[in-house]
Amino acid sequence: SNAASSLLPLAACVRSAAMPEYIVVRCFSCRMHQCIQVNQKRKFSCKICCSAQSVKAVLGCASSGRELRATVQALNMSLQDEDRALEESKRQQAARAEAP
Repeated sequence: SNAASSLLPLAACVRSAAMPEYIVVRCFSCRMHQCIQVNQKRKFSCKICCSAQSVKAVLGCASSGRELRATVQALNMSLQDEDRALEESKRQQAARAEAP
């Protein structure tokens, strides 16, 4: 999908050791996007469901978390829209299956 084509290598986001770097990641469990500070271990815990996981894909990077807030919000809103569309199509399929 769109997210797969916009992945960035983590090395492209790490500029210097003096300034902390922030990246946008997606939780494998609850699927929510969030901004985290880059660390040496390439691991993080989801702020929503507390699942510990590795950084698999970087969806954005910046020198401050504030710069990434709009990106995270847009990604989570698009995820919500996708979920609504999927639920609506499931509801329509169920209605067609019940119809004689």
